[in-house]
Amino acid sequence: PVKAGLSALKCRLYGLENIKLKVGDAEDTARLKAVRIITGINTDVRLDANGAWSFTEAIERLDRMRMFNFSVIEQPVKKGDIASMRKISAAIPEPVMADESMCTVEDAENLAEARACKMFNIRLSKCGGIINSLKIARIAKAAGISYQLGCQVGESGVLSAAGRHFVSCVEGARYLEGSYARFLLAEDVVREDVSFGYGGRADILKGPGLGVTVDEHRLKKYIKNKLTIG
Repeated sequence: PVKAGLSALKCRLYGLENIKLKVGDAEDTARLKAVRIITGINTDVRLDANGAWSFTEAIERLDRMRMFNFSVIEQPVKKGDIASMRKISAAIPEPVMADESMCTVEDAENLAEARACKMFNIRLSKCGGIINSLKIARIAKAAGISYQLGCQVGESGVLSAAGRHFVSCVEGARYLEGSYARFLLAEDVVREDVSFGYGGRADILKGPGLGVTVDEHRLKKYIKNKLTIG
């Protein structure tokens, strides 16, 4: 809870109005309370359980945390447990977001058909790149499901740039994650600084390709295996 409160203070000082809080253990309620003490009631706080709960645990934990106001619960039960996700989605007022359960276009179709969730977390790195992610966004729109642009922790500027291009091609993304760059990386492999600015704002990237330039000298330091084609 103390660490969560300090992180919330950093977010508030940087003008961030949306926070995602990891949950899934005995200190969930205390952690959310600490965040609310710092942010006040108006900051949008969504929860991410990463599949930590059973159906019963999810309902009980969320009932206890509701007094501190959260907007979304992401992946409350383990990957593939669509039946429990559907029951939770029907039982609570907050949207259930699928993440680990939504990795492919087929996953998106199955979740939409089962009405198992009200949101998708579209992460390009797990969903097969920009094209598949656009297909998933189309499925979501047709089914009345909202979505967010998700990210990988410590992602390179290449992946951040791809996410920025994806979200510039779609409508209605509710939350935007990613572009942490200098906030999390000691060194990026691209020359441009793709970090978001105050308030989480970031510009559309322009230029050829993804709009970033890979620094080959930096890249060589992190190569584990190399394959030359052609």
